[in-house]
Amino acid sequence: MPTSVPAIHEPNPLDLMFFIADEAARGLGLPNLNIQIILELDGRLDEHRLRRAVGALLRRHPAAGGRLVKTPVSGRPRWRLGQTARDVVERIVRVWEEDAVGPVSLHERIEALYNESIVAPELPPLRVHVLRSAARGDVLMVRFRHALMDARGATFFLEDLDELYAHDAPDALPAPAVADDDAYGRLTGEWPLTRRLRETLAALKTGRRSEAPAATLADPSVPLERAGRLRIVHRRLDPAGMQAVRDAALRVCGFGRFGDFLRACALKALAHALPHTPAPDTSLRTLNLVNHRKRRARTPVCRNLTSAVPLAVSAGSVDDIVATADRLRDQMLAHMAAGFSARQFAVLAQLTRLPIGLAAAVVRRGWTAPAGGGGLFRPPSLPLGLMGAFTRPMETFCTLGLRNYYGMATARPRPGLTIDVNLTERGMNLCGAFYEGLVARTRIERLLDGMIELMRTAAPS
Repeated sequence: MPTSVPAIHEPNPLDLMFFIADEAARGLGLPNLNIQIILELDGRLDEHRLRRAVGALLRRHPAAGGRLVKTPVSGRPRWRLGQTARDVVERIVRVWEEDAVGPVSLHERIEALYNESIVAPELPPLRVHVLRSAARGDVLMVRFRHALMDARGATFFLEDLDELYAHDAPDALPAPAVADDDAYGRLTGEWPLTRRLRETLAALKTGRRSEAPAATLADPSVPLERAGRLRIVHRRLDPAGMQAVRDAALRVCGFGRFGDFLRACALKALAHALPHTPAPDTSLRTLNLVNHRKRRARTPVCRNLTSAVPLAVSAGSVDDIVATADRLRDQMLAHMAAGFSARQFAVLAQLTRLPIGLAAAVVRRGWTAPAGGGGLFRPPSLPLGLMGAFTRPMETFCTLGLRNYYGMATARPRPGLTIDVNLTERGMNLCGAFYEGLVARTRIERLLDGMIELMRTAAPS
């Protein structure tokens, strides 16, 4: 652990965009953007040991134990750092005894917590819930603001929690000796201000360009004031099912292209789950999330270092999974060759110089505008996240057997849903999250079930 901790942790531009989105969601009465990691355990956690480990974790990663403060004029958020008091740890770790709260199912409890915003300014941006029942082992639900870190960073965070829980004196363990990984500096640090401004103006011009909206499962006529609660649909593949998916991906797309295969299956399943058969030229859009951490270094977790690269195909072409996967790969290679991520980061760096309230109004207008009415960042048809396993084999977690684990982000109001695919050492989880007033549950179920069927049985055409 460093001998001294800086008083303030400054968010990077991508962190700030999540703060801006949170402010936009708050203005519509919707939850802020959080990440949830759920770990199903074989036994019962020691509450004292867990709280002690969480306290040590927050001292190891000070930004995760920080208190949110804002500058008076611009509203720019920052994390004020310092030692985390014991009473704060007591408040962020909560144990839910199912017998004490009535016959509430595990799924209902997870959904209820999923709908809660993490906004208390006097507490760190982290929540740790133990969902306990005599009928099964504990389920650990770790939640944090997306403005703090992304899901890949959370894997390092959880691995540290596992280590600290197992140690008899967690405060005595040294922190990993790493320097901050500034992806923004590496990608755009040499760009002059004139180029940054030019890229930002080009992005604004593109955002104003009129074009047909992407097809979506959501009903675009429903105002966000009637979005309703967030709901979750969860599907799980056992080891045999996961092996069938891996075999199909290798058979259809070849080695090292699992992500292309997954997205091609997802877009075909989406086309068949839409309320109406789409015209052949209808655009189906998704994203490829690119992690910019240094591959060989264990980097700090309190950053968002992932860029979202847009990909699109026409509805008339998605039945051919091989051709769709190839088209998605070609688009991705073209984006990378053109330096898309660097341009995206440079644009974000300029946009986040605006006062937070003004930037949030721009985002909120993009969400509430009529279909095709503009917006700087056009929502995809299908936000699709792919998360791999932990960086090391995890047969246990916090000394207990680890039966399964998965994560999911909060769905944005537009397009009103998100799909997260999680790979583990033993299988796969698919989580579909959606606003019940915008997207019919039957559509999400059809999408997930269609994805699974295609991933298990797809063959070259």
